[in-house]
Amino acid sequence: MATSIVEIANHNSKNYLGNYDYYLDKKAEEKELLAQKSNDKNAFEQSKNESSTKKAYLMDKEEQKKLRKLKRDSEKIEHQLNELEETKNDLQQDMTNPENISNINKLNDLQNKIDNLNIEITSLENKWENCLISIEEIEKAE
Repeated sequence: MATSIVEIANHNSKNYLGNYDYYLDKKAEEKELLAQKSNDKNAFEQSKNESSTKKAYLMDKEEQKKLRKLKRDSEKIEHQLNELEETKNDLQQDMTNPENISNINKLNDLQNKIDNLNIEITSLENKWENCLISIEEIEKAE
């Protein structure tokens, strides 16, 4: 009767203290452990993939939220620019009014208002341009 089994495989040897039945039981346990580790690894990978998918979904949702906000801001700025342009045009019309042409103080006042409007328009145009650039970058990333 055998009291130990020596298994030689893959340039390794392993000693099992016990008879042949003991050896078969231990081999079956090793196979179960190996299968369980494989299943755990697969479950971990699946969980990791689900987690990364969820993160990607949330990031996409954040990007879409940011994109909608930028588009709203862009439309708001366009509306403000239109209003400023209309005001500027009205002021320029007032400058050509016969009553104002002879009044230098009134003309200076109107010109100062137009200059201030031009500064505000330039500032809003830069803000609008930056907004459009951000929109374009987000849309390219998608």
